[in-house]
Amino acid sequence: MKKLLIVHGIWSPYSHARFVAIAKNIGNMELTVFFQNSDVKYRKWDAKITDSPYKTVLLKNIGIPVSANTAFVCNINYTIYQDIKRYNPDRIIVAGWDSFATLAAIIYAKKHNKEIILWTDSTIHEDSLIRKISLLYVKFILRFFDGFIGGGTAAAEYLRFLGVRRNIENFYNPVDVDHFSRQGQLSLQEECILKGKIGVGSGSRVIMFSGRLVAIKCVDLLIKAFLQVHEKFQDIELLIVGYGPEEHRLKKLAGGNSRVHFLGHRGIDEIPGIYGISDILVLPSISEPWGLVVNEAMACGCAIIASDRCGCSRDLIRGNGIIVEGGKLGPLVEALERLLSSESRLKRMKEKSKSIIKQFRLDLLVKRISFFGE
Repeated sequence: MKKLLIVHGIWSPYSHARFVAIAKNIGNMELTVFFQNSDVKYRKWDAKITDSPYKTVLLKNIGIPVSANTAFVCNINYTIYQDIKRYNPDRIIVAGWDSFATLAAIIYAKKHNKEIILWTDSTIHEDSLIRKISLLYVKFILRFFDGFIGGGTAAAEYLRFLGVRRNIENFYNPVDVDHFSRQGQLSLQEECILKGKIGVGSGSRVIMFSGRLVAIKCVDLLIKAFLQVHEKFQDIELLIVGYGPEEHRLKKLAGGNSRVHFLGHRGIDEIPGIYGISDILVLPSISEPWGLVVNEAMACGCAIIASDRCGCSRDLIRGNGIIVEGGKLGPLVEALERLLSSESRLKRMKEKSKSIIKQFRLDLLVKRISFFGE
């Protein structure tokens, strides 16, 4: 039996669902996933790996935190070369170019004549000092890959910008759509009960954010926009799901407004219900390779407002929401007012979200990627 090795960053419910789908559609191949790190601050998960159709290896690692704002950790997996050699894969897929593990995998693949594929979500909007310093290095190592998997249109375009001329297969960063659509469809009674638990009025229209509370997510802009829009629309409330270093500042900005609710961390079993009581999901980030919360919210029937810096906006927002200029308050206010000013328009967008996201189910996308098969 042939062996496929995927070298990934951290375990999460998102990555686990993808690897399960890959393992089930891989044909006569064995899938093993090497995880570089067990967790990262501000990205912790409740779920654990249980019975799985793929094998899991947690690499020995020295993790050096680089930025809380981006949750980036420099992982030094000091036994990675020997770990790959011991497994002896026929094909290696590495997630991202910015790790010691990726460099070790390239060296191993070229030395042992193995196929190596790069899987990346990065886009041109991820502007950082590290990205600028490493640009020439990235362009150099890209020539050693035999193929590429992009996280969507924006990721593929960035690979072209970096000089890639080979074929790029798009995986469009999926989530377990069936899980979210099933758990997020609430009856009127269930919706009323959940709103009551959170403290939201039964007749309120709900705007929400979900993600790390870090500066690049621009949650401060969302709060400012909400407070401004609330003067015109009295029946709206804002839910902020997540935690991070910006939490204290954001609560201070909200000023104790009873219409702004900070819900903290919510697990993958809780979050679908919160999407289910919400009408609009807002992701105003100025740097976002994709934005998986958009997939989740769409599966639960939310209209979407996302910045043009979110990788998913190019592929997922098609009549089911509005793309706004990242980092600007005015466009965000205008988008909220446009969606809230017409109940029929908002309802159409919510239904459209559910229709669009069905095309991005895991099993459908896995079958489109040749590198996941023999």
